[in-house]
Amino acid sequence: MADATEWFKRTEVMYWVIYQDSVKVGYFRLSKSSELSWQIGADIHPCYQGRGIASAAYPIFIKEIVKQIDPPPTFLDLRVLTHNGKALSLYKKLGFKVLNQTTTDIYMRLEL
Repeated sequence: MADATEWFKRTEVMYWVIYQDSVKVGYFRLSKSSELSWQIGADIHPCYQGRGIASAAYPIFIKEIVKQIDPPPTFLDLRVLTHNGKALSLYKKLGFKVLNQTTTDIYMRLEL
């Protein structure tokens, strides 16, 4: 636990809580990958998955990222597990394109 606490203090990942009807149901995370690119991701609590929360929240969050980050990112990158078909489908609908794939992960990018 101490290792996790120390890692969290050192990391430069930013987090935003996702609410559904005043209930915390998940979070977005964002970290700078390069001068042009930021790594984005979200996790929704299993009790709330499959309700379209991420589908509704991602476009709003992405729009806010572009407004808040200076200079605005050119790309948003993410990694999705190859077996997570629902997330992969969502990211493709949002406009993310596959950059690379391994046996366990798919790396995707959204050009802003």
